[in-house]
Amino acid sequence: MITEFSKIVGIPESEILSNRRTKEIVNARQIYWLILYKSGYSYTAIARLNNKYHSSVLTSIGRIKGLLEIKDFDVTDIYNRTKHLIQSSMSIANSTITLTRPSLFNAEGKAHEEFIFDHFDCPRCNGLGYIHVGSYNDIEDKDSTCPICRGTKKIKAIVNIDWSASEIKKAP
Repeated sequence: MITEFSKIVGIPESEILSNRRTKEIVNARQIYWLILYKSGYSYTAIARLNNKYHSSVLTSIGRIKGLLEIKDFDVTDIYNRTKHLIQSSMSIANSTITLTRPSLFNAEGKAHEEFIFDHFDCPRCNGLGYIHVGSYNDIEDKDSTCPICRGTKKIKAIVNIDWSASEIKKAP
């Protein structure tokens, strides 16, 4: 992911992963960490990948979220160009469902369960509820309700499990 991120922002990977403290590089580095965090990496995992302390990563991600919330132009620009890199993967989701066979079935020999997970920040608006639509001349700047979460700031996952008899193949 770092290679594509680097190409998009126009800053070499080595600079993003360095300890340089110029505003441009710090913002890019911290947005990269936010993208990793939104992809399911823990603060500790991000810290290990970048040879940092987890508290530095935590503080940095908080800083970037704050700058996104107040619509800092530079940070918002980089984030909007790179947020498509956020990877959604069930293998790194923070919730686990443990399956146990149901004890009650209906008359047709079936059972149904539904689990709702509604604590995820919207990936489009970064949990803000709106997206910033603007231009460089600030004449047409405006906020628009996020089309994904519809302003709620959150998205949910609904997992349905349908239980029924297994198909047993008879040996010839």
